Amino acid sequence: MLEIVTNEIYKGIEHRPVLNPNKERLSIATFFKPKRDYYLSPASSLITPRNPVKFKQIGTDADYFKGYFSHQLVGKSYLDTMRLNTKDEEINT
Repeated sequence: MLEIVTNEIYKGIEHRPVLNPNKERLSIATFFKPKRDYYLSPASSLITPRNPVKFKQIGTDADYFKGYFSHQLVGKSYLDTMRLNTKDEEINT
């Protein structure tokens, strides 16, 4: 969700454990729980000509959570389904 709101300024990463016992590993968890009837979209203050909108607006309850928990992980992140493609960006600009 943070990646959507920040229009990809803060990117989520795929979890990968470190198997090297001689190397330290640091993980920081963040939590964001919007209301069920909330809509997520990139913050307008982060949209510029050099950083155009990268995600479509999505409802948290009806779209995001239901889609997230029913999505089968087949080599691609659920977040990728919310990205605007080039044609969508051209229409919205």
